[in-house]
Amino acid sequence: MVVEVQTSQKTYKDYLIFWLGQRLSLLGSAVVQFVIIWWITVETQSAMYLALAAILGFGTQILLTPIAGVYVDRWSRKKIIAITDTIQALATLLLIISFFVNVGNLWFVFLMLTIRGMCQAFHSPAIAAITPIMVPEEKLQRMNSWNYLANGLINIVGPVVAVFLLIFLKFEIVLFIDIITYIMAIIPLIWITIPSVADFEADHPEKKKTSFVREFKEGLGVIKGISGFTALIVISSLLNFLITPIDILLPYVINVVYNGTVEDLALVIACFNVGLILGALGMSLNKRDIKRKLLFAWILIYILNIGYGILAFTPNNAFTYVIIGIGLFLMGLVLPAVNIMFMTIFQQVIPPEKQGRVFSVMTAVGSGITPLGMFLSGLLSDLIGANLLFLACALTSTIIITFAWFFTDVRFFGVTQTDDIPPVGTEEEATVVIG
Repeated sequence: MVVEVQTSQKTYKDYLIFWLGQRLSLLGSAVVQFVIIWWITVETQSAMYLALAAILGFGTQILLTPIAGVYVDRWSRKKIIAITDTIQALATLLLIISFFVNVGNLWFVFLMLTIRGMCQAFHSPAIAAITPIMVPEEKLQRMNSWNYLANGLINIVGPVVAVFLLIFLKFEIVLFIDIITYIMAIIPLIWITIPSVADFEADHPEKKKTSFVREFKEGLGVIKGISGFTALIVISSLLNFLITPIDILLPYVINVVYNGTVEDLALVIACFNVGLILGALGMSLNKRDIKRKLLFAWILIYILNIGYGILAFTPNNAFTYVIIGIGLFLMGLVLPAVNIMFMTIFQQVIPPEKQGRVFSVMTAVGSGITPLGMFLSGLLSDLIGANLLFLACALTSTIIITFAWFFTDVRFFGVTQTDDIPPVGTEEEATVVIG
C-alpha cells in the first residue's frame, strides 16, 4: 500500500534550511572537484588517467547505489547524510595531510575519489528521497528548478573560486575549503527534523519490513509497472554513455588539444552553467503542466546534440573558447528542462516509502554502462581524437532518440498498463499514476 506523506510549512521550512546547508557543501565540493581534475590533467597530460579518475569516483557509486538505495529506505536518512558528509570531509583532510608531509601522490588522490564515490552512493538517494516527503507536492517542480538554478550558480562560482585560489595557494591548501563548507552544512542538519519512513510505518502497523532482496525486487517491480519507465531508463543509459566523453575529456581538450589554461577551462565551464541557470530559471517560471510534454523534451535532446556537434567542429584559432562556450551553453540550456520534468514525474509517481530503492535501481541501470563509457572516452580519444569522438557520439544519440520515439513506449511514460494508450499525434494526453 502507499504511505501518505503529510508535508507542511514546518517540513518545508526545515527542508529549506537543510537545502541551504547542502548548497554550501556542494560549493566546497565543486571547488575541490575542479582543483583535483585540473591537478590530474596537468600532472599526467593523459586522457586515460582522467578516465580512470572518473571510473574510481563514479564507478564505485554505481556499484553501491542499488544496495545503498534499499538501506536509505530502512535507515535514518538524516544519519546517512551526516555520516557520509563526515567521511568525505575526513577523506579530504587525509589528502591534505598527505601533501603536507610529502607523501601525497596520484594514487592517493584516486583513493580519495573512490571514498567520495562510495559515500555519494548513499548520499544521493537519501537527498532525492527527502525532497518529496518535506516539500509540498505543488512546490516540487519549482523546488527541482531551483535546485538546478542553485547548482548552476555553484558550478559557475566553484571553478572561479578554484582558479582564484590556485593563483595564490598550493593545491593542498585549496582543499581546506571542503572542510569549511562541511562544517557549514552539518550545523543546520543537526538542528532540523527529517521525517523517516519509520515515522510513516508507525501509522501503518500492517506494513512489515522485508528482506533486502525483496525490497530491491519491489523497486524493479515499480519500474516495470509504469508504462514507458523501463524504456526511458534504457534510453537514459545509452544517452549517459554517449555524453560521458564531455564530462571526462573537457579538461584534456582545453589543456592538451587546444593548449589552454585553467582560466580557459573555468570560462567554458561557466558558459555551460550559465545555460544551466537560464534553463532552470525558465522551468521555475513555467506554469504549465510539463510532466506530460515528452515530445518537448525529445526536441530539446536534439538541440543538445547540436551543441555536442559544435564542440566536434571547433577550430583551433582565436575563437576556439568562444565556440566551445557556445556549444556548452546550448547543452546547459536544455538539460534542466529534460531532467526537471523527469525528476518531478518520478517524485509524484513513485510511493515515498519506495523512492530510495527505485531511485537506486534507476540510477544503477541508467548509469550502468557509464564506467565503460569513461574507459572508452580515454581510449578512443587517444586513437581517433576527442573531436571525432564528440561527433560520433552526437550522431549516435540523434539516431537513438529518433528510433526510441517511434518504436518504443517511452512516449507513454506514466500511463497505467490498463489505460488505453492514445495514438501518436492525438490531442489526448496520458494520465500519470500517483501511487
